[in-house]
Amino acid sequence: MPFKATVDLLELIDAVSKMPKMKRSPAGARGKIAKTTDLIVSTGKMLVVTPVMETEIVATHTIPGAVEVNSYMLIDTLKALSKVDAANDGKVELFGAKGSLSIIGKSITEIMI
Repeated sequence: MPFKATVDLLELIDAVSKMPKMKRSPAGARGKIAKTTDLIVSTGKMLVVTPVMETEIVATHTIPGAVEVNSYMLIDTLKALSKVDAANDGKVELFGAKGSLSIIGKSITEIMI
């Protein structure tokens, strides 16, 4: 379901960075480490669900919805964005729909659905 939210960039980076350091399971382990993060927006908040934990951050200008994204790609993109985007008072606008996630209107993330 499509969503829209404005969130603090550093809070979002902190929330999505809670990922295991291993990109694959150790030899002999059953199962696998999930590589996706769910972004779930509801009125006034965004729930960031990583494979390790859930974090709730404050969001404004919200339209409720959810999307699933590649965790490692999202982390790399947000960290790169934080280095080049000093404007916008540290806030970023997220637009999500099935099959895409846009940050500040630029499609930057591949969706794993």
